[in-house]
Amino acid sequence: MISYDRSSGSRTAIVAVAVLAVAGAGAWWWMSGDASAPHVDTAASAPAVVSASAPQLGAMDAPAGDGEMSAADQAAISQAMSKQPDGQKQLQRVTTFLKFQRDFERWQGMQEATDPAPRHALARHLMEILPDRVSQAEVTLPEATLICAMLLNDLEPDEAARNTKAEACKQRLESVSPRTDTEQGMRTAQCQTEYRRREAALVSEFQARPASQRDPQQLEAELDKAKRAVYDSPTCGQ
Repeated sequence: MISYDRSSGSRTAIVAVAVLAVAGAGAWWWMSGDASAPHVDTAASAPAVVSASAPQLGAMDAPAGDGEMSAADQAAISQAMSKQPDGQKQLQRVTTFLKFQRDFERWQGMQEATDPAPRHALARHLMEILPDRVSQAEVTLPEATLICAMLLNDLEPDEAARNTKAEACKQRLESVSPRTDTEQGMRTAQCQTEYRRREAALVSEFQARPASQRDPQQLEAELDKAKRAVYDSPTCGQ
């Protein structure tokens, strides 16, 4: 859904849409204030694009529910993040963000399902929690607007009703989005998003490793390196 390309050293925000096919309609709708939500073919335009490091959980590591972190992983990651300010709070945030990404991937994979009810239930859940991911600077406002359009396209067949709900979703997202109306506000939000995506990618990679290779101290060092790479950069330097 949203991944970080560590090999190139640059952020790659993928909202699980074919950007050339959707960004023009979705971003224009968001910026122009047009009440007509873009019609997005979620099956054709939303290939399952997620981080290649998404963990493949074996039977012994299976979490309690879809997208949830295993108790063993949570304990190890908690140890790795224990020295951060509000470490437990940040652990909960990262856990929730990763679950959001995996739930979105799961929703994408259900597009061809015969029974739409489970897919619609998941789409409604994603709609409910999307503003939280925006307020935490994990998903940007334009990205969230596109996600909202995709989910509503699945949930609401009536165009007029879909447009009304899309406008309501847009307003709700705008109300919780970090302030970017000043240069400093824009830079702060971009830097926070940059780090939180690196952080989520590292935690996801940690989970993907064999249990014998999940070293909390190594993860702690990687998180610290990622934070310094962002906040010591010319753009984000304190």
